[in-house]
Amino acid sequence: MPVSDPRGDAGRWANVSYRVRQPNAVEPAPRRKKQSWFHKFCRCCAGHRDDSDWTPAPGEVPGARRTDPVIREGMLVIKKIDLMSSRTGTNRCAHHTDEYEYNNLIIRRGQPFEMKLHFQQPFDYEDHRICLEFLVGPNPQASKGTHILVPVGGSMPGMGWSAEMTSSDDDTMSIRVCPSPRAVIGKYQFSVKTRSKAGEYAAPFDPNNEVYILFNPWCPEDSVHMQQSDWLKEYVLNETGRIYYGTESQIGERTWNYAQFDHGILDACLFMLDKRGMPHASRSDPIMVSRVVSAMVNSLDDNGVLVGNWTGDYSRGTNPSAWVGSRDILLKYLRTGYPVLYGQCWVFAGVVTSGNWCSLLTWGGLRKRKEARTSGIGG
Repeated sequence: MPVSDPRGDAGRWANVSYRVRQPNAVEPAPRRKKQSWFHKFCRCCAGHRDDSDWTPAPGEVPGARRTDPVIREGMLVIKKIDLMSSRTGTNRCAHHTDEYEYNNLIIRRGQPFEMKLHFQQPFDYEDHRICLEFLVGPNPQASKGTHILVPVGGSMPGMGWSAEMTSSDDDTMSIRVCPSPRAVIGKYQFSVKTRSKAGEYAAPFDPNNEVYILFNPWCPEDSVHMQQSDWLKEYVLNETGRIYYGTESQIGERTWNYAQFDHGILDACLFMLDKRGMPHASRSDPIMVSRVVSAMVNSLDDNGVLVGNWTGDYSRGTNPSAWVGSRDILLKYLRTGYPVLYGQCWVFAGVVTSGNWCSLLTWGGLRKRKEARTSGIGG
């Protein structure tokens, strides 16, 4: 008895017709998609982008960029980006970051800084458009404030960033940029995009153009603002202090080097936030940053900076009394990624103060400085 073909049964696939593909059959030509009537009037439907829209194109990953961008004739090509990052320059001095032993630009949020762009051709006010791009974190997103696109001559609605041209001379342009007083702190990648009739040009990311943005106690709009100038000198710019330790009946004191301006300390403090897994979008909040720094100073639970030891046996590490500052501790933690052996209460207080100062959590640094004067007692 012949067996019926189950593909002809009524059931799940009853509406599907069974067709056998003939060998060497000619495939029909694909049907051309009919254009909408709106494409004659709408730039989006016609495939054109608005001049003020600098958001990444569909499929474009922010931060992933060719080191040798495609250059077509007529494009406005960036020849050089000068962030004016010299330690003795106006930017670093105005932002009170000239003491940091870094060659990169270090600025404070909510305060403008100057930069220059050099082009391979004269700038055309009618044809050329420029946008500054800042990225922080492994997955930058504009909605989370970690991917910043600032058109020159415009501002970011709701973000507080702005950029304006201050002067232009043939192939050179000077720009004043003002970050938001609520910007995320950290190390930003920086690049420039240009747009002309010939197309869009995006300058490659250069490590030399990375920008550090810190909290700003000098800015009235920043939540860490401090009015007293003498407090700013004492609790922000001062590199050394006195720490008291011991017991209630026997109190000792020592000088502590916070070393917040030494090379590598700023990266070590940012590494503490990374090690804790703190989202970059949360790093605009000084309260959240202060909590993470306080938690990460101890190795318990988080593999933080220091291992506490009150046993009297320090053969596997360094006697807590031997530390005279935060520098060696933080640099070793940055280099190895493992907790440093050993610390006690006054050592924890000194390291936390350095961490707060580097990110310039001023009110937190002030509070921790006061704790550093007393928390060693009985510790």
